[in-house]
Amino acid sequence: MPQKRQKRPKRKRVSERKIAKLYKEFFYQLEFVLKDEGTITVLLRNPGLFVKMADKFKVIEEKEIWQGKEKFVLLVLLIKWQECIQGRKVSLVVLNLKN
Repeated sequence: MPQKRQKRPKRKRVSERKIAKLYKEFFYQLEFVLKDEGTITVLLRNPGLFVKMADKFKVIEEKEIWQGKEKFVLLVLLIKWQECIQGRKVSLVVLNLKN
């Protein structure tokens, strides 16, 4: 008896705006989770928007990885702590001035 082929799940198209919102939250959480000199490694199909939104992070390594005919990009990011700390100092000063 011949076996039935399994159907591939259809890929959903997600708007760039929704992806940008998820990336923004992802980077916000990383600021609190990463230690000094900490790195994060991500594997993406399309790194364009991700890299553009990673303004507080520095890409220290980038590699192409192929899985069959599918191309992925591996990114290793390092947080730019100086910029994050400066931003927090400014917001603390503003909060103290309001009190």
